[in-house]
Order: sequence, then structure tokens, then C-alpha cells
Amino acid sequence: MSEFIKLIKIIYTLLFIPIYLIIKIFSPFIFLRWSQLQTARVGGLTMETYIYYNYRQSKIKNNIKLIDIFYPEKIISNKFLFNLSKKKLIIFPRNLMIPLEKIDLFFCKFFPFFRSHRFNLTDIRFKNRHLINENKKFLSLKSSQILNKGNRILQKLGIPINKKYVCLIVRDDEYLEKKFPKFNWKYHEYRNSDIEKFIPAIKKLTSKGIYVLRMGSKTKKKLDLNDDLFIDYSNSDQQSDFMDVFLFSSCYFTITTGTGIDTISYVSNKPMVYIGLVPLKGFQYSGRKIISLTKDHYDEKKSKLMTLKEIFKCGIWKADKSQSFKEKFITLKENKPSDILDAVNEMIEKLENKWKPTDEINKLQIKFKETFSKNIKHLFEDDFKITSDYSSNYLIKNKWWLE
Repeated sequence: MSEFIKLIKIIYTLLFIPIYLIIKIFSPFIFLRWSQLQTARVGGLTMETYIYYNYRQSKIKNNIKLIDIFYPEKIISNKFLFNLSKKKLIIFPRNLMIPLEKIDLFFCKFFPFFRSHRFNLTDIRFKNRHLINENKKFLSLKSSQILNKGNRILQKLGIPINKKYVCLIVRDDEYLEKKFPKFNWKYHEYRNSDIEKFIPAIKKLTSKGIYVLRMGSKTKKKLDLNDDLFIDYSNSDQQSDFMDVFLFSSCYFTITTGTGIDTISYVSNKPMVYIGLVPLKGFQYSGRKIISLTKDHYDEKKSKLMTLKEIFKCGIWKADKSQSFKEKFITLKENKPSDILDAVNEMIEKLENKWKPTDEINKLQIKFKETFSKNIKHLFEDDFKITSDYSSNYLIKNKWWLE
């Protein structure tokens, strides 16, 4: 049976050769490109759509001879978000684009002078992360039907209309282990954080009458707080693709450890507090409404915490596997609850127009941005500047980190 299926697939692919040749004939006049859109993970789907859209607007807006087409992966992580992406991009069914992809690979292999129609969207995503418009919401849910539906579910969750709420998303392995059980996610565990360290920040928010929703599809450790303003949405029967997007795009601000789904807030131009962000290459440097805080890096050989310059010098700033830290004898220390609370307090004061940075804080922020820019600017196609902030209180308390 398997051989028969292979034969059918080959015949099906061959049927697309005339279409491919027609595309080639018209290439001098209209050039079609195609790429797979990362749909299996919400962060990839959101950011690839967002950055490509801005890339298109800034780089190839007037190039009428170039048409880009996208097709999804086998898995679509959030169907509501995927449908929104269809309004921004030209997306064709996967079963129509894969045969053309295979044919293009074949022709380019045996006829090197052929210009490939494939391009790497993920590469564009990482090289053009600075292409954002902070004054414009890329993801804006304006229709009355969507707003009414979202508000109805908010009330079911116990949040009155027009009440402020904060989305809190703390990464653990539960979602990925349940969603992709055959894959070993241990290599990513260095990004996990303990939800209990966020309790002081949660209590600070609820004491101000601000609701806090613990986000996520599945979570490993439950947090039982005797607080009516804390809602565990992750274990609620109201959790859905639609509400994930609605909540993250409509919240007061988001507190996150960098999970992927938080990018919905990012592209909605919502204020964000990143806690325990590792690796440093994932630092969201574009956005005046962003405050970040990375985990402390402890050098086991030297028995000391590492400075920012040391993190860059040893190359661990771009590590994307737990094993990479072990090989360099570096242990990641989770942020203290007091440091998390300080970062959240800073965001609250900024949003309430009460934040008044001292000259010392401004100098420390400049020093951080200069050090960071010096070490990452080679990764990007154009010049860029860091507009987000590092946690000011952390910099004040840990001046050694910038030495």
C-alpha cells in the first residue's frame, strides 16, 4: 500500500510541471516566490506574518513584478490567528504548493542557471526584527462582532467590561509535551520558569484592582491564590484559539517569560514585561513599551555571576539548547521575586505616567544599549537602534553587570 501511495504522490507532482513551466515563462514580467509559513507554533505564525508584512511595506512595496505566496505547515497552532494572517498574506493550500516546491528543487538542481522561486521567510524574520511601526497596531480586533463575543466571554471569566487586566504567561514544558508527545523537549527546559516567583507581582497588581489572567493552553503547576482578581484561564473551560488572541491583543499589558504566544501582544502594540528572557539573542529591542530582564548567568568554574560582556564574549548569549549551557559550565539562575516585582512596578508607573527616571538610570540604560548593540548589530540587514528598556531597578542594584 505504501508503494502505491508513493506512486500516486509522484503522479500528482508531475501534473504540476505544466503549471511550473507557465510560471517560468511569465517570470520576466511577474516573478512568483513562495515560502512555507510557520504555523505549528503561535510565535512563528505571528512574527513571520508581522515582520514580513512590514518588510514588504518598507522594502518591496512598489515592486509590482514580485508576488509572494505562502503555504502552511501540516499543523496550525491557532486557527483564528491563521485566518487573520490570510487577510495580510497570500496563502495557498499546502497540497497545491508542495508539488511546485519539489519541481523547483529538481529544476534548480539540474539546471543551476534557473532562478529558484523558493525563499526563506524565517530568514527574513530574524534579519528584519527591527522593522516595526510602534504607532500602528498590526493586529487590531475592531469588528463589533468580535468585540461583543470577547466581552461576553470576559464576563463569564468574571471580568467586568472596561476593567483592566494583565496577561501572565510563564513557560513550562506541559503544552509542548502534550501537543507533541513524540518529541523530546528537554533541550528547551532552560527557558522554563517557576510561576510561584511571580506571586508578589500578581498581588501588587490585584491590590490595585487590576485582574491577572494566567495564560496558556496547559500548565504543569497550578497556582492556588485566594484572590478573586486572579483567574487561571489556562485551566478554564473558556480557553480557545479566539480568546487567546482576544485577551493578548486587548490587555492592559503582558508579563511573559518569552513563550511565543506572547507575540500576539507584541504585534498588537501592547506594553510587555519580559522576565527570565533567555537566550539574549531573543531580546525584544524594538518597542518603547517593553521592559526586559534576563536570567542571571552563573559561571560554575569561576564561582561567580557573569557580566553582560562576559555573556557575549563566551557566546552563550545565542545558545538555544540546555546542553550548551552545561557544556560551558554555566547555570541559569531564575529571577528573584523582588526583581520581578520591581520590573512590574516600573511598568505600572510608566503606564500611570508616574515613572521619573534619574540621570543615573538614564546613563545605565544607555550603557546597556551600547553594549548590546555592539554585539548584535552584525546580525541584521540594516542599522537599528534599541528602543526598549532593561529593568531599571535591576541595573541600579547590579551595576557590576554592565562592567
